[in-house]
Amino acid sequence: GSPDSACPPGMLLLKGGGYLLGNNAALDPSQTVPSAGIIEGRFVLESFCVDVLPFPGIEGAAWPRDGLTAVMAARFDQRLSVWNRRLCTITELLFAAAGPNNWRYPYHPDSYDPDTCDPDDRRPQPLGHYRGCVSSTGVRDFGVRSAWGRLDPAMAQHLAIYDAPPLPPWESAEAPASAGYASYGGTSRRDTFYRPHNFGVHSHGGTRNHSDDGARVCMNPGLWTSQSEAGYLDWRAEILTGGSYVDLLKASSP
Repeated sequence: GSPDSACPPGMLLLKGGGYLLGNNAALDPSQTVPSAGIIEGRFVLESFCVDVLPFPGIEGAAWPRDGLTAVMAARFDQRLSVWNRRLCTITELLFAAAGPNNWRYPYHPDSYDPDTCDPDDRRPQPLGHYRGCVSSTGVRDFGVRSAWGRLDPAMAQHLAIYDAPPLPPWESAEAPASAGYASYGGTSRRDTFYRPHNFGVHSHGGTRNHSDDGARVCMNPGLWTSQSEAGYLDWRAEILTGGSYVDLLKASSP
């Protein structure tokens, strides 16, 4: 956690501010797909706590064997709120990955390295296995799998200018099932339409939960207590047993 204990163990406090973030087309025109990425813009963030690792956020733990749909992401977000946690916003995820200097890849300002982060998003090594897969903010394992996040109003307005985020080409062109959420970032595969860099964004409108669309957890600073933390850890332990978002959400249904 952060030195002032604004965030619980396993989370980092990232300082808010105004930042220029997103894809500058001049960097790599061949990878600029406007509707499958976040074009450069200025974003203002409040300070926030973010899990160092993707959910379940435990170094050495297995990645969940499935992923989330937009509807599941909304349910997951609702369950997190019981312990004063939440899904990160898309803007927060972008900042955590790209950092204040707007790096194109988590580990480098502009150069892709296939060996720095896990090259196999389908059967990845345990969380934190690739020590160099860390962003300039200290957040790890971006660029392995995408992460569902809240589509915050400022980002939604920014993306709407060029009709992003899109549904994947193999799905219908209808709006996502839950317009309040999107899937941030690329995966380790180079052949995806949203690319493996920090600026990818897309959505899914169907009921299929793709394993490469997971989650990362955030929290507003100063909201955690030892009691809420104990409850969260007990709930999170369910996925360490079953390994599935579907099972976790079923087990925690109201």
